[in-house]
Amino acid sequence: MKFCSVCIIVLAAASVAGETRPLFVIERSLNRNVLHYEANLEPNGLLDPKGPVVAFWVMVENGGMREDLTFLENAKAYGFKAERAADGKGFHLRLKAIENRPVVVRQEGEAVWAETAIGGRLCTLERIFITSEGKKLIPKVLSIDLYGTDRKTGEPCRETIPGEQ
Repeated sequence: MKFCSVCIIVLAAASVAGETRPLFVIERSLNRNVLHYEANLEPNGLLDPKGPVVAFWVMVENGGMREDLTFLENAKAYGFKAERAADGKGFHLRLKAIENRPVVVRQEGEAVWAETAIGGRLCTLERIFITSEGKKLIPKVLSIDLYGTDRKTGEPCRETIPGEQ
């Protein structure tokens, strides 16, 4: 009987929780699995200040199952820190994959997006592609390609960041 009560509480909590909206993905040369970053919204539709972004794997090579990041992935490769922007309009993300490239998650009405500099232009970040080699626990990164859309002109943006030497 206690188990059913817990189930009802969990289901009730899930029904009042907010939703998520896609921001950008990270793809890798090692396999077809894709890491998704999504805006985490409260029931009122605003970014959740306690956790404005969620990240998870879509395991394409295992039938498309969703999986959380492992502790090591969070700590070393794909995790992030989110802090409210100084202007109060959005959140600054520090992605482990591109620590020296600030990403800002913005919201205007129902629209949410991630923006960063790509090729010297302010762009909506859509995709990151990491080219790496090796089958070690932490492979050697050869390059990181950023893809997006220029916020002013709508033109495609692309930049390649060199990896480890």
